[in-house]
Amino acid sequence: MNFSKNIDFDFKRFFLWWGRELSFWIPERLKQALSDKTGYVFLHISAGKMKFSSLREGQRKTIVELAFNEQGLALAQKLLEENEDVKKAYLILRLSSKQAIKKILYLPAAAKENIRQVVSFELDKYTPFNSEQGYFALKSLGKEENGQIKVLLVLTPREILDAIYLKLNSAEIYPDIVDYVEEANDFTKDLEIYN
Repeated sequence: MNFSKNIDFDFKRFFLWWGRELSFWIPERLKQALSDKTGYVFLHISAGKMKFSSLREGQRKTIVELAFNEQGLALAQKLLEENEDVKKAYLILRLSSKQAIKKILYLPAAAKENIRQVVSFELDKYTPFNSEQGYFALKSLGKEENGQIKVLLVLTPREILDAIYLKLNSAEIYPDIVDYVEEANDFTKDLEIYN
């Protein structure tokens, strides 16, 4: 046996992956408060194109529009690495109405403690998908007078989001948050955002 082989291990890549995995346990608001990131960059992908736009100090502007292919992804990666304003911003993948759906649910107040499990168990009752077929996010919209809670459900089929993520990850582009254009997070006002 030969134990003198060199092991090629990329520590930087490992710690980036590990940090992303651990970040799922930290509430979004706490992550934002502790982060050195400023501003938001939105990524819209549809019809074979990707559009980057920014929101900084209440001003929205288009940064660049590129093809959603290997060449466009290489240019996007370069933009994210070299542009300081973009590099320091949160990257938000904003899904279109063809990539996700939303629904308002009214659930018993008793479900509030384990709302994610309740919705996951009955997802096919509220949408055309079950929990294995889609990714979903929930956002509390307050209490109703009749003892129910009002909840926003946003869902995207796994095959759509997985395909987008596979292409983005191949270019080492990792969105911080995924939301939906028809029920977009208001990062300047919302105390509770969904992801």
